[in-house]
Amino acid sequence: MGWPPPENHCRLTSIQFQMAFFESIPPIDSNIVYVLFGFQNHHHDALSGLKALAPELKQAASHFEILVCEQGIRTVIVLAIFESPTAYRRWWSSCPARHWWLNIPTTAGVWREVYTIPASRFQSGCNQPKQIGIGNVYMPEPSKRAGFWGAYRARVPDSANDTFQLSPVFQSSRGINRQKSTKLNPRRVRLSSNPENICFLREGQDYKIATPHERSSSDYWNMRQAADSWLASIEERWDRLGGLSFLRCSRVPDTILVSLDTLDSLIEIPTTEDCVQIALFQSLGHVERLARSSHDHLHLHSSLTELYCPMGKFKDGQSGFWVEMGILPRGGVEAEYVGCVEGTGLMNYEGHEGFCSLTPFPWLRISLLWKLCVFLVVLLISLCFWG
Repeated sequence: MGWPPPENHCRLTSIQFQMAFFESIPPIDSNIVYVLFGFQNHHHDALSGLKALAPELKQAASHFEILVCEQGIRTVIVLAIFESPTAYRRWWSSCPARHWWLNIPTTAGVWREVYTIPASRFQSGCNQPKQIGIGNVYMPEPSKRAGFWGAYRARVPDSANDTFQLSPVFQSSRGINRQKSTKLNPRRVRLSSNPENICFLREGQDYKIATPHERSSSDYWNMRQAADSWLASIEERWDRLGGLSFLRCSRVPDTILVSLDTLDSLIEIPTTEDCVQIALFQSLGHVERLARSSHDHLHLHSSLTELYCPMGKFKDGQSGFWVEMGILPRGGVEAEYVGCVEGTGLMNYEGHEGFCSLTPFPWLRISLLWKLCVFLVVLLISLCFWG
């Protein structure tokens, strides 16, 4: 269904009880490129790869950060943002670390995901006029486009002409293995496309900058507990909520780069109170449905609004809450997994029709094995005919 203009939405809170809100708005004709490299802690090549790649990426990208994910096998993630696909391709085609990537063994435990999002399909928001999240690239500006159901959708420029419907390929779960596993897949798994309109979501809670006033209050810790419950509920059942992947991480200070060469293990990189989540959903509709129906989310939103609004207990609080969301067009995802734990990222979607290469010829999407079988059958028929 379509969505009415923001002024016609049902407002969640009255204006006086609404948190301060800021948007980072990229140029409408631009494309934002998120680049993620993951290093799983089960092979020495992962650590050596991190040491080789991180300094190069920090120098080339518009924004750079290191994340630690403790879900299953410990993973260190290097995330970078480029302001155009051209800038990313220029770096990736010439950086010395590319040679390392192309020659790593098939048991290396590393992965790469690239998301290219048109600015016309992107939105963001935060409660602080600080450079957090995408605000490190595009300066946050005051906004009133918040506090009503459908705000995420309304802040996406293309929503005026596009309802971002669920891709038909998700009507069937054929080819998707959702079982969790600790087994390694000792090969390269490549995904070179994606279904139309899948939703990329990155959000964060920066607690490390909370004031003593915040930390001394039980309301603050109850709010954090509500946030943990909300995230835990997603982590437990993300695949049943229309999720494609979900990472729950903490951001490491960039100063870790100074001591990177001295590390003997990825275990030595610490976690922090700067929390970041990265998720993919089948559609924006799934995100909206989850936000409206989850008791944990409704409770969290109520707590944040009450505590951090202009009349709230923490009206001068410094804790940062932010979100970034992009709706990916067909061909907006590129992913590769080398010797990773089964189920990492989008690995489960290998062979799924929605994640096959873009091609106008459907037969080219058939797996190599089937192509070989077809070739042998044709060859046999030819031999029989000419024999």
